[in-house]
Amino acid sequence: MTAHENLGARIANPHTYSLAGGSVQPLPASQLIFKRQVDPFNLLNPGKLTD
Repeated sequence: MTAHENLGARIANPHTYSLAGGSVQPLPASQLIFKRQVDPFNLLNPGKLTD
């Protein structure tokens, strides 16, 4: 993985449960807003998308 990162490849952390924790870049606010709209009670994959 280090060799690829040294060449400029961005690699997300595959060993984390949260999408935000494994992402190289921050999640867009629009993604969090959409999640709240379609899942207001946080029933679908709770804990995957964190604010």
